Amino acid sequence: NKMVGIIILNYNTWEESKECIKSIISSKPQTDYKIYLVDNNSPVTCDRDYLLFLDESGVVFIANKENRGYAAGNNVGIKRALQDECDAIVICNSDILFNEGTIDGLYKRLFKDEKIGIIGPQVLYKGRPDHITRYCKTEFPQKYFGTTFLRHFYPSINKRYYGLDLPEDEERFCHDVSGCCFMMKNTCARQITPLDEHTFLFEEELIMGIRCSENGYKVLYYPYVNVIHNHSGSTSKSASFSYIKGTMSELYYCRRYLNANSLQIIPLYLIRVMSYIRRMLTDAGYRRDFRKYLTTTIKGFGMPIESFNS
Repeated sequence: NKMVGIIILNYNTWEESKECIKSIISSKPQTDYKIYLVDNNSPVTCDRDYLLFLDESGVVFIANKENRGYAAGNNVGIKRALQDECDAIVICNSDILFNEGTIDGLYKRLFKDEKIGIIGPQVLYKGRPDHITRYCKTEFPQKYFGTTFLRHFYPSINKRYYGLDLPEDEERFCHDVSGCCFMMKNTCARQITPLDEHTFLFEEELIMGIRCSENGYKVLYYPYVNVIHNHSGSTSKSASFSYIKGTMSELYYCRRYLNANSLQIIPLYLIRVMSYIRRMLTDAGYRRDFRKYLTTTIKGFGMPIESFNS
């Protein structure tokens, strides 16, 4: 039986998750689906009315006992969807809204080509396409000239990395799509998951792209359907915390997947520190957590890889 498992990861984003669920239902997918709401041990729990809403909507609610981040939380949902024999799995943030035809469009295109393992829709932010699809593996040139202010000094690398000179309305194969919303085949999921839980936030898409390539799967950007990303989720509500975890994930990625030593990473790290300091000028949260940022991330240079996110 055809079945799409849709995993929504929740952390203190109960209302956003509810709107995401409502958008899935109102988009009226023709393909059978099951929604899994995975709560990453939110300190604020939902009430009885919310649980009633989930039950009436046919949502499977999974409450994790601890918050170990994006990868670990989604792994719980992926495992359950595979147990339920879903032949495709959607991973989406709680602040995603689905438009009519998106789920069906992704599903049909995904199964037209047996080599496609992951497919991602066009992601709209403030009414415009969000350029977050990457077209090559993220090595140090892409890190420096695609993710830092240095992109202004070497724009050709940034353009190739994000496909900024490519037509916005044409499908194309890429290295990885945005982790905020994508669909994955059951067969692919069984080979590239569980997701690497050494990251807490960010870098997950880069790793999934690498694993797809290693296992012979293609990744497709499919702009003929789209979702709306409101960027109102848990990461935006604790920006300094997200920045700390993002830096740690980047250190792990560079060491584990680029085989980099500490000396190779230090220039990139110093750029992240400067960016953090710049944000301190306008955000009290960043000022409050500056010492924690330095002590936590500096430890990452000497930390054994297996100790990340432990």
